[in-house]
Amino acid sequence: MLDKLFGFRVHPYLHLVGFFLLCFGVPLNKVLMSIGTIWCIANLLLEADFQSYVKNIRKNKILLVFLAFCSFHFITLIWTTDFSYALHDIKAKLPLFVIPLVYVAKPIPKKVLHQGFGFFCLSLLLTSSINYITCLSDFEEGVIKDVREMSLFGSHIRYSLFIAFGAAIALIKTLKRGKYYVFWALLFAWFSFYALKSQVFGGIIAYMVMLLGLFLYSLYRLKSKWLKIVLLTVIAFLLGAGTFSLYSFLKPEIRTVENIELVPNTAEGNPYKHDFQSIFENGEHVLLYVCEKELRRDWPKRSMVHIDSMDQKNQKILYTLLRYLTSKKQPKDAVGLSQLSDLEINYIEQGIPSVQYLQKGVMQRLYGLKFQIQQYVNGANPTGHSLLQRFEHWRAGIAILKENWLFGVGTGDVQDAFDAKYEELNSLLDNEHRKRAHNQFLTVWISFGVIGAALFLTFWLLFLVQASKTRSVFALAFILIALASFLPEDTLETQQGVTFVALFVGAFLGNLKGEVVLVDKEKKYIKD
Repeated sequence: MLDKLFGFRVHPYLHLVGFFLLCFGVPLNKVLMSIGTIWCIANLLLEADFQSYVKNIRKNKILLVFLAFCSFHFITLIWTTDFSYALHDIKAKLPLFVIPLVYVAKPIPKKVLHQGFGFFCLSLLLTSSINYITCLSDFEEGVIKDVREMSLFGSHIRYSLFIAFGAAIALIKTLKRGKYYVFWALLFAWFSFYALKSQVFGGIIAYMVMLLGLFLYSLYRLKSKWLKIVLLTVIAFLLGAGTFSLYSFLKPEIRTVENIELVPNTAEGNPYKHDFQSIFENGEHVLLYVCEKELRRDWPKRSMVHIDSMDQKNQKILYTLLRYLTSKKQPKDAVGLSQLSDLEINYIEQGIPSVQYLQKGVMQRLYGLKFQIQQYVNGANPTGHSLLQRFEHWRAGIAILKENWLFGVGTGDVQDAFDAKYEELNSLLDNEHRKRAHNQFLTVWISFGVIGAALFLTFWLLFLVQASKTRSVFALAFILIALASFLPEDTLETQQGVTFVALFVGAFLGNLKGEVVLVDKEKKYIKD
């Protein structure tokens, strides 16, 4: 239509603009994502080359499997009861239904696809720099910030996936050793640093899975059999050692001290309370050598915050104080309290429960996870603890699945099913945190039953095989990141997650002809 109006082929250019808007907008904000989605759909409809569209869609078998999965959002309306929630969910998923159709019906040329990568990485560079600089500028001495909250452009969990994919793009382009490979190498270093600095475990896992997948793919294409064996042995050893070390670090501590002679009284002669419950901080029992009387008496001398109130992380000040003193291997009495500096009192008021939490980077997060696991073993309330909440989400989700594994509960009844199951299980989670599964595979099965779940899994397996077969390394990296994100998150339940997945599913499905081979049997690097 517009071609006739303007006298030249304008629709292909508008198609590219819509693609670039989406690539730049996904990390940035919902407005650009929405504009880009509407733009690409409207342009396709106005161009109205429906015969060509249908031909391209029909010959793309993997897309047809994907569309069959998407159809279950509508099929399960037959047995859903909450139509209001169902329609809301379908509206939120619209990009998932239409964006892949657009970019398979009218594929993006390979050169434009790589330009889109550039827009995506540029947006990531700008937003990640703003996030990091803002985080640093907000720093005040004595204030410990949760760096997981430094994402100013949407969910820090979704943003961590974008960073992982940006790192994959930069790494592959660095290995390609093109004209700007030094720039891409620096970009890869920045994205890698940001991924670790942000401490989002879902993003770090996706990043590591991506690196491992690309390494194994490159290894597969090596010509030397002996070099393959050596490198496989090394990576297997490193993975085994890393997994064992992580397990050893995180596993709950269970030990007893009943038979050890304990000091009965404080230096002032007041009795200690010794509780042998398995709650540890820095390897020490939190509830041994506790004299609450002396702590309550002396705490007002050190702080204006009442000892029975909550700290800035909504934890009881008294319990945060007990944990902090334990982490310093101090008795929980007047003597131990006197050993704390004013800065440390400030930390306790902020909700910092241990000297180990003052460490930088991933180790700080690992210590937090270790304590959460210890708490879960002891039956503690999971509310406010990200890992423990997921345990509760998964427990409820598996219970729902056992009762609805064949047909699922339907598009609109997922949250209702979880609400009812939390009540049935007498979950300690408060109402605000009684969320859905936080596992995309589990959510899909609960929603659509075994056939819907099988189609979902089949699509991703076919997509993965096709990307490997056509040597589409960018697509391979994207698939690995998406699959890794599905394990701890409902990636397809937010606009950012849906648009990110839909955009690159469509772009890659329309252009799976091979892009870069990291290591070829005959050449170290080749271009297709």
